[in-house]
Amino acid sequence: MLFLYKTNDLNIVVNTICTHIKKNPLDNPLTSEIILVNSEEIKQWLNYSLSLKLGITANIKILHINSYIRKLYKCIIPKKKQLIEIKKDTILWYLLLLSKKKNIAIFLKKFKNSFEKYLFLSHIADLFKKYIKNRPDWINEWDKKKHFFKLKNQILQEKIWMFLIQHIKDTNDKLCFYPKLLRHYIRYINKKKIHILNFPNRVFLIGTVQSSIYDLLSVIKNKKFIDVYLFFFTVSNNQYTTHYQKKKKKNISNKISNFIKNCYFFNKKIKNTNKNLRFNNHLLNLWGQLEFNSIFFLKEISNQYINLYNTFSINNKNTTILNLIKSNIVLDREKNVIKKYQKKNYNKRNVKKNIYIDNSIEIHICSSIQIEVQVLHTNLLHIFNNNLDIFPHDIIIKSTNINIYLPFIKTIFNSPEKKKCIPFIIVNKKINTDNLIFNSFFKLLNLSKCNFFHNEIFFLLRLPFIYKKFLLNEQEVQWLDDWTKQSNIKWGIDQEHLKKINLPIDIHNTWEKGINRMIISYSINKKEQILWNNIFSSHDFNLDASNTLNKFLIFISFLKKWKKKLSTSKKIKNWKLIGENIIHDFYINNEKTNKYLKLILDAWKKTINTASIIKNYRINIQLLIEEILKNINSFIKKNKIFTGSVIVSDFYSFEYIPYKVTYLLGCDEESYPKIKDYDYFDLTSYYNTAMHTDTYELKKYCFLVTLINTQNFFFISYFKSQCAYKNKTSKSPFIKELEKYIQKIIKINFNYFNYINIKKEDFTIKHYHYSIICDKNKLKKCSKHTKISQKRLKKSEIYSDSNFNNKKKIYSRSVFNNNIILIENFIFFWKNPIFYFFKYYLHISISKINVNVSEFEPFSIDYLNRYKLNDEIFNFKLKNKKLDTIFNRFLFSGQLPYKYFGENCFSKQKEEIKNVINKISFLTPNSFKKNIFNLKIDNIFLKGKIKVLKEKKNHHFGILCFKPSILKLKDGMSFWIQHLIYCALGGKKPSILIGSKNSEWHLHSLNKTKSIYYLKKYVCGFVIGSKNPILLTSSGMHWLNTMFDKKLNKISSNKHIIEASKEKFMQIWNGNQFQQGEKDDVFVHKLIPSLNEKIIEKIFKNTKKWFLPILKYSYKKVNIR
Repeated sequence: MLFLYKTNDLNIVVNTICTHIKKNPLDNPLTSEIILVNSEEIKQWLNYSLSLKLGITANIKILHINSYIRKLYKCIIPKKKQLIEIKKDTILWYLLLLSKKKNIAIFLKKFKNSFEKYLFLSHIADLFKKYIKNRPDWINEWDKKKHFFKLKNQILQEKIWMFLIQHIKDTNDKLCFYPKLLRHYIRYINKKKIHILNFPNRVFLIGTVQSSIYDLLSVIKNKKFIDVYLFFFTVSNNQYTTHYQKKKKKNISNKISNFIKNCYFFNKKIKNTNKNLRFNNHLLNLWGQLEFNSIFFLKEISNQYINLYNTFSINNKNTTILNLIKSNIVLDREKNVIKKYQKKNYNKRNVKKNIYIDNSIEIHICSSIQIEVQVLHTNLLHIFNNNLDIFPHDIIIKSTNINIYLPFIKTIFNSPEKKKCIPFIIVNKKINTDNLIFNSFFKLLNLSKCNFFHNEIFFLLRLPFIYKKFLLNEQEVQWLDDWTKQSNIKWGIDQEHLKKINLPIDIHNTWEKGINRMIISYSINKKEQILWNNIFSSHDFNLDASNTLNKFLIFISFLKKWKKKLSTSKKIKNWKLIGENIIHDFYINNEKTNKYLKLILDAWKKTINTASIIKNYRINIQLLIEEILKNINSFIKKNKIFTGSVIVSDFYSFEYIPYKVTYLLGCDEESYPKIKDYDYFDLTSYYNTAMHTDTYELKKYCFLVTLINTQNFFFISYFKSQCAYKNKTSKSPFIKELEKYIQKIIKINFNYFNYINIKKEDFTIKHYHYSIICDKNKLKKCSKHTKISQKRLKKSEIYSDSNFNNKKKIYSRSVFNNNIILIENFIFFWKNPIFYFFKYYLHISISKINVNVSEFEPFSIDYLNRYKLNDEIFNFKLKNKKLDTIFNRFLFSGQLPYKYFGENCFSKQKEEIKNVINKISFLTPNSFKKNIFNLKIDNIFLKGKIKVLKEKKNHHFGILCFKPSILKLKDGMSFWIQHLIYCALGGKKPSILIGSKNSEWHLHSLNKTKSIYYLKKYVCGFVIGSKNPILLTSSGMHWLNTMFDKKLNKISSNKHIIEASKEKFMQIWNGNQFQQGEKDDVFVHKLIPSLNEKIIEKIFKNTKKWFLPILKYSYKKVNIR
């Protein structure tokens, strides 16, 4: 017999089940009560809730509905008549097997290679899996060779499926997929009288919109021999009767014996009837269209049902905006349900306090993800402090993209202060494959496509669980990294490998030639580089290097071996032990690695077992990698959910479970709802079923159900970028619709009461957060206990002009001893004030051990080797030495490109340096003198020495500096400081700075008074900037240089020039694929995490103050690169 219950609260369901179990115990005490669900979350929640009510739940089994149907199938149908279900994972392998046959090979002609064919067939296989779950009526019609589609891609899928079924029938008549198995089961129980031993007299079934209609009806069919208690979740307590339902009074499941026809008929009718139907409640019309499907479905299976609804009645205790909204939704009405209640019991003060400022629904708009999580943390602490009946397990945090929030949640929730530490559990259904063990294993599997780039090889070797396998330690790995870089190893194994990828075999950057250079260097063991057999020794080795080098050569030999093995296609049986062998060769055996490697091997075995049907079909490693990754992702991670912690999960989980507090993160337009790209091949996008679970409507319905199941507080937040040059993230349509609805409710209240002292502005659910520090003023309702420590979050004050007003105060904060500034420190500061602040005031420094050089281009020289080459050519030219030795050393050591490219590159650099040499050809070793100085500027002494030209007829400059490279901004700042000191000491000549590619800086001479004035200004800036960073950036200098009109010697007011200068600023700030942007600098990013108009103004102001004098006193427009 079937007992139908409609409900909107699982707590009521638990109470009802407990009542049935207590009042009507099973006849056989050895049999278990069975509860059927369709999700792991509901299963765990029921276990937890039933144990609280009943105490002992050992005799209660909570099963997934699919597993129960399969179990019944085996019990009811005799073995001789049973069909064998084919697993859905085997569809792809069947299709690959059939791909060589003519009937399917015709469709695959256009694909160029086997991997493209695999991707297409894999997509078709995934679609078939979807049809098996959501449209078994199609599958059964195709089994009968019935065509009912018209479009080409639809007909193609029909034909492929029919070929597949025919092949399976020819192999074994009893093989079938789940829809046929289900149909066979329904037919059998319709014809026979069933009596099952060891089964309970009743089953409790919990149905939701996500439940498969076919699975539900399959269980309902068992009502002949089992009592079925169906609890179906619907949001509203609505009773619709349609013209269609009045005509068809009899139960469809009784009237039509054919199960699939029944479902197809049902879907078709619902689609036609719910087009013009509407709810009374506005939010139900927006988000609850799937309610119609549920209502009609329940009407069809039974005319009699019991309502178990929580109507969220409004009274003294729970008069909140949240309850008001939920009550309207459940009762499907728009009127203000507390209207009459307000007449009797509420005065003006109470209305304002209890209705308008209840904080049951809040929207928080933040400027970054970090601030969004800090606001979340502070809100939760406030809830704990002010609601003693709310505990961590009563709270859920959800997001459609939860992974981007996890690092911040882990850091902020695990606060060092115990009062601020919040316990939480991250619920991931899928196993996280983004870790080093998974990444390294799949990099090893991809060795067939690996070109042996230096970074790729050392990514593997730097991993402790790999280098320990080869008896190396961390220090030795660092040595090897340095040695291989000094040997100029970039990519390519040897000459044979270069031939395969159609590159010249004479390139000197391969591992073979680089290792030969290392071996020669060790054999010679001399500091001087020697050419032997067209190979240059790279560097000197110590005596302990041989042992480390031998271990490294073994590692390289293993990589070569596996590259060769994995490069060929193999039969499936030959792939069976490959995974185990790779793990044995490369991974150390310990608990941490074994945990993940076991998952990899399980996925490997599953892939091999499902692919065993294609015994003679050869597959390549790329296909195998894709399938192994799919199988790893298919493993469901079992999470212990109810452990007294806040739950952090994906948005589309836990929606039916009631929580006291729900917090939705990242509710922007792109994420809520997150819509997948349209799939042209997916037939369900053309023909949706009544209860199809992959629709836009379902995502809206999930939001509605989440709102209904929130008991006390419903929080929404999203971050909105404050950058003036970025597109601002807009809020989700869900938020817009909810805001409008709340305003509508408030409007009803105002119309009724017509209070003068209550305005719309008094009620707000929006809160804006643009500061990292969350204090009382910036976050509503923060208490002393919830205030985040300002010492840990406080940022340094950025330099402003107001700091110049009190000189005594500035000098008293001096970071130097005895009021002495050394010229080296002074110049170093003005080269990069931000870097100086972090290094000398905060004592933070980042050593760049690994310099990123080009590994991908064999026909050009990277910037580091170009600098070394220029420097050596420059020194040789100054000493009039021949350059042949330099060319040979750079060529055979792999620092120059291949053959003619290397020759052209060398001659080009030689010409560049020649131009610099020609400009300084008049200089001799005795042309310079050192000026030692000790300038007093106010109460500060600037001390040091500078190089100046001696007074001669052919010396037209005071300071002459030169570099064998292109001049940069930091060179110009250094040059300007030296020139000011030269003029302050009485120098009267101009100065010049010479670089390659005709880059030059010319400066006019300044009189002594003017130069000392500027030095005072820069000394004062040094003192301030040592403790509070000055925003003098490269992007700002490019902006000012572009806008500066040298002819008028002032900043241009031309609109086009101003716009061009701003574009230049953003270009330098953001960078491009060839050049790193200034925003990516570690120290700049720490100081300016996001760019906004105020920061840009400060940058422009500082640039004018410190860089404008250089532009004014230069001969011509400065050429900045």
